[in-house]
Amino acid sequence: MGGNALKNTFTRRYQRGEYIDLRDRLIEIIRPWSGGRAEDVRAIHNKDSFGDMDLLVERVDDRDIISQIIENLKPKEYVKNGTVFSFECEELQIDLLFTPTEIWETSRTYFAWNDASNLIGRIAKKMCLKYGHKGLSMPLRDGSHMFKEVQISTDPKSVLEFLGYDYEAFDRGFDELDDMFEFVASSQYFDPEIFLLDNRNHKSRV
Repeated sequence: MGGNALKNTFTRRYQRGEYIDLRDRLIEIIRPWSGGRAEDVRAIHNKDSFGDMDLLVERVDDRDIISQIIENLKPKEYVKNGTVFSFECEELQIDLLFTPTEIWETSRTYFAWNDASNLIGRIAKKMCLKYGHKGLSMPLRDGSHMFKEVQISTDPKSVLEFLGYDYEAFDRGFDELDDMFEFVASSQYFDPEIFLLDNRNHKSRV
Protein backbone atom coordinates (compact mmCIF):
# COMPACT_ATOMS: atom_id res chain seq x y z
CA MET A 1 0.00 0.00 0.00
CA GLY A 2 2.95 2.27 0.52
CA GLY A 3 4.19 1.69 -3.01
CA ASN A 4 7.93 2.08 -3.46
CA ALA A 5 8.17 4.17 -0.27
CA LEU A 6 11.73 3.23 0.67
CA LYS A 7 14.22 4.96 -1.63
CA ASN A 8 17.52 4.73 0.21
CA THR A 9 17.88 1.13 1.30
CA PHE A 10 18.01 -2.24 -0.46
CA THR A 11 14.82 -4.31 -0.56
CA ARG A 12 14.00 -7.42 -2.57
CA ARG A 13 11.15 -9.74 -3.49
CA TYR A 14 10.38 -12.52 -1.03
CA GLN A 15 9.35 -16.03 -2.01
CA ARG A 16 6.14 -17.27 -0.41
CA GLY A 17 7.70 -19.45 2.29
CA GLU A 18 10.07 -16.81 3.64
CA TYR A 19 7.32 -14.20 3.38
CA ILE A 20 4.98 -16.27 5.58
CA ASP A 21 7.74 -16.85 8.12
CA LEU A 22 8.51 -13.12 8.45
CA ARG A 23 4.81 -12.23 8.45
CA ASP A 24 4.04 -14.55 11.35
CA ARG A 25 6.99 -13.28 13.38
CA LEU A 26 6.13 -9.62 12.81
CA ILE A 27 2.48 -10.07 13.72
CA GLU A 28 3.43 -11.70 17.01
CA ILE A 29 5.79 -8.79 17.75
CA ILE A 30 3.43 -5.97 16.72
CA ARG A 31 0.19 -7.18 18.34
CA PRO A 32 1.31 -6.45 21.94
CA TRP A 33 2.61 -3.04 20.88
CA SER A 34 -0.73 -2.10 19.28
CA GLY A 35 -2.98 -3.63 21.94
CA GLY A 36 -5.32 -4.77 19.17
CA ARG A 37 -5.52 -6.96 16.11
CA ALA A 38 -2.88 -7.27 13.40
CA GLU A 39 -3.02 -9.32 10.21
CA ASP A 40 -1.71 -9.25 6.68
CA VAL A 41 -3.79 -7.97 3.79
CA ARG A 42 -5.12 -11.08 2.08
CA ALA A 43 -3.41 -11.89 -1.22
CA ILE A 44 -4.37 -14.11 -4.17
CA HIS A 45 -3.90 -17.69 -2.89
CA ASN A 46 -1.39 -18.80 -5.52
CA LYS A 47 0.77 -15.69 -5.38
CA ASP A 48 4.31 -17.05 -5.15
CA SER A 49 6.38 -13.92 -4.46
CA PHE A 50 5.91 -10.57 -2.72
CA GLY A 51 7.53 -7.18 -3.27
CA ASP A 52 6.33 -5.84 0.08
CA MET A 53 4.15 -6.79 3.05
CA ASP A 54 0.93 -4.98 3.96
CA LEU A 55 -0.19 -5.39 7.56
CA LEU A 56 -3.44 -4.04 9.00
CA VAL A 57 -2.83 -2.85 12.57
CA GLU A 58 -5.77 -1.96 14.79
CA ARG A 59 -5.59 1.43 16.51
CA VAL A 60 -7.27 0.99 19.90
CA ASP A 61 -5.56 3.87 21.73
CA ASP A 62 -2.77 6.43 21.31
CA ARG A 63 0.20 4.19 22.15
CA ASP A 64 3.33 4.90 20.12
CA ILE A 65 3.77 1.80 17.95
CA ILE A 66 6.17 3.55 15.59
CA SER A 67 8.70 4.30 18.32
CA GLN A 68 8.57 0.66 19.41
CA ILE A 69 9.34 -0.47 15.86
CA ILE A 70 12.20 1.98 15.40
CA GLU A 71 13.73 1.14 18.78
CA ASN A 72 13.34 -2.65 18.70
CA LEU A 73 13.42 -3.64 15.01
CA LYS A 74 15.97 -0.98 14.00
CA PRO A 75 14.89 -0.58 10.36
CA LYS A 76 17.49 0.78 7.95
CA GLU A 77 14.86 3.22 6.61
CA TYR A 78 11.32 4.23 7.48
CA VAL A 79 8.71 6.66 6.13
CA LYS A 80 5.34 7.81 7.48
CA ASN A 81 2.68 8.87 4.99
CA GLY A 82 -0.69 9.62 6.60
CA THR A 83 -1.99 6.46 8.27
CA VAL A 84 0.63 4.25 6.55
CA PHE A 85 4.03 3.61 8.13
CA SER A 86 6.60 1.93 5.88
CA PHE A 87 9.84 0.46 7.14
CA GLU A 88 12.57 -1.98 6.12
CA CYS A 89 12.79 -5.33 7.86
CA GLU A 90 15.13 -8.09 6.70
CA GLU A 91 15.33 -6.54 3.20
CA LEU A 92 11.55 -6.31 2.73
CA GLN A 93 9.38 -3.19 2.75
CA ILE A 94 6.70 -3.48 5.44
CA ASP A 95 3.65 -1.22 5.22
CA LEU A 96 1.58 -0.85 8.39
CA LEU A 97 -1.96 0.38 7.75
CA PHE A 98 -3.16 1.84 11.05
CA THR A 99 -6.89 1.11 11.22
CA PRO A 100 -9.45 2.35 13.79
CA THR A 101 -11.60 -0.37 15.36
CA GLU A 102 -14.83 1.00 13.85
CA ILE A 103 -13.62 0.39 10.27
CA TRP A 104 -11.57 -2.76 10.90
CA GLU A 105 -13.92 -5.14 9.06
CA THR A 106 -14.55 -2.81 6.13
CA SER A 107 -10.80 -2.21 5.77
CA ARG A 108 -9.80 -5.89 5.85
CA THR A 109 -12.46 -6.57 3.21
CA TYR A 110 -11.65 -3.58 1.01
CA PHE A 111 -7.89 -4.14 0.87
CA ALA A 112 -8.13 -7.90 0.21
CA TRP A 113 -7.44 -9.75 -3.04
CA ASN A 114 -5.32 -7.40 -5.09
CA ASP A 115 -7.42 -4.77 -6.95
CA ALA A 116 -10.80 -6.47 -6.47
CA SER A 117 -12.35 -3.69 -4.38
CA ASN A 118 -10.84 -0.97 -6.52
CA LEU A 119 -12.66 -2.46 -9.50
CA ILE A 120 -15.87 -2.97 -7.50
CA GLY A 121 -15.60 0.67 -6.48
CA ARG A 122 -15.93 1.72 -10.12
CA ILE A 123 -19.26 -0.11 -10.28
CA ALA A 124 -20.40 1.68 -7.12
CA LYS A 125 -19.33 5.02 -8.62
CA LYS A 126 -21.57 4.46 -11.64
CA MET A 127 -24.42 4.09 -9.12
CA CYS A 128 -23.42 7.52 -7.69
CA LEU A 129 -21.97 5.82 -4.61
CA LYS A 130 -18.50 5.56 -3.09
CA TYR A 131 -17.02 2.25 -1.95
CA GLY A 132 -13.82 2.41 0.07
CA HIS A 133 -12.08 1.13 3.19
CA LYS A 134 -14.63 2.98 5.33
CA GLY A 135 -17.58 1.19 3.70
CA LEU A 136 -20.31 2.42 1.34
CA SER A 137 -21.33 6.07 1.23
CA MET A 138 -23.14 8.55 -0.99
CA PRO A 139 -21.31 11.74 -1.96
CA LEU A 140 -23.61 14.74 -2.22
CA ARG A 141 -22.45 17.23 -4.83
CA ASP A 142 -23.23 20.69 -6.08
CA GLY A 143 -21.87 20.43 -9.59
CA SER A 144 -18.32 19.17 -9.19
CA HIS A 145 -18.12 20.24 -5.53
CA MET A 146 -18.78 17.52 -2.93
CA PHE A 147 -20.28 19.24 0.12
CA LYS A 148 -21.21 16.16 2.17
CA GLU A 149 -20.73 12.41 2.28
CA VAL A 150 -23.53 10.32 3.80
CA GLN A 151 -22.51 6.95 5.26
CA ILE A 152 -24.75 4.10 4.09
CA SER A 153 -23.13 1.00 5.62
CA THR A 154 -19.95 -0.23 7.27
CA ASP A 155 -21.03 -3.89 7.15
CA PRO A 156 -18.96 -5.62 4.42
CA LYS A 157 -21.51 -8.37 3.80
CA SER A 158 -24.38 -5.92 3.34
CA VAL A 159 -22.29 -3.68 1.11
CA LEU A 160 -21.09 -6.40 -1.24
CA GLU A 161 -24.52 -8.02 -1.48
CA PHE A 162 -26.08 -4.62 -2.24
CA LEU A 163 -23.56 -4.23 -5.09
CA GLY A 164 -24.57 -7.64 -6.47
CA TYR A 165 -21.88 -9.92 -5.05
CA ASP A 166 -21.69 -13.16 -3.10
CA TYR A 167 -19.95 -12.11 0.12
CA GLU A 168 -19.01 -15.66 1.14
CA ALA A 169 -17.31 -16.22 -2.23
CA PHE A 170 -15.38 -12.98 -1.83
CA ASP A 171 -14.35 -13.87 1.71
CA ARG A 172 -13.01 -17.26 0.59
CA GLY A 173 -10.73 -15.49 -1.84
CA PHE A 174 -9.29 -16.39 -5.23
CA ASP A 175 -6.59 -18.75 -6.44
CA GLU A 176 -5.58 -16.66 -9.46
CA LEU A 177 -6.09 -13.12 -10.75
CA ASP A 178 -8.41 -14.45 -13.46
CA ASP A 179 -10.69 -15.83 -10.72
CA MET A 180 -10.82 -12.39 -9.13
CA PHE A 181 -11.64 -10.70 -12.45
CA GLU A 182 -14.44 -13.21 -13.09
CA PHE A 183 -15.86 -12.45 -9.64
CA VAL A 184 -15.85 -8.69 -10.30
CA ALA A 185 -17.75 -9.32 -13.55
CA SER A 186 -20.35 -11.51 -11.78
CA SER A 187 -22.50 -8.62 -10.47
CA GLN A 188 -25.67 -7.83 -12.37
CA TYR A 189 -24.51 -4.20 -12.27
CA PHE A 190 -21.22 -4.94 -14.03
CA ASP A 191 -20.75 -2.86 -17.19
CA PRO A 192 -17.52 -3.46 -19.14
CA GLU A 193 -17.81 -0.01 -20.74
CA ILE A 194 -16.85 1.74 -17.48
CA PHE A 195 -13.48 -0.06 -17.44
CA LEU A 196 -12.37 0.98 -20.93
CA LEU A 197 -9.48 3.46 -20.80
CA ASP A 198 -11.23 5.73 -23.30
CA ASN A 199 -14.07 6.12 -20.80
CA ARG A 200 -11.82 6.97 -17.82
CA ASN A 201 -10.45 10.37 -16.85
CA HIS A 202 -6.71 11.03 -16.79
CA LYS A 203 -6.28 10.23 -13.09
CA SER A 204 -8.11 6.89 -13.44
CA ARG A 205 -6.13 5.93 -16.57
CA VAL A 206 -2.86 6.51 -14.71
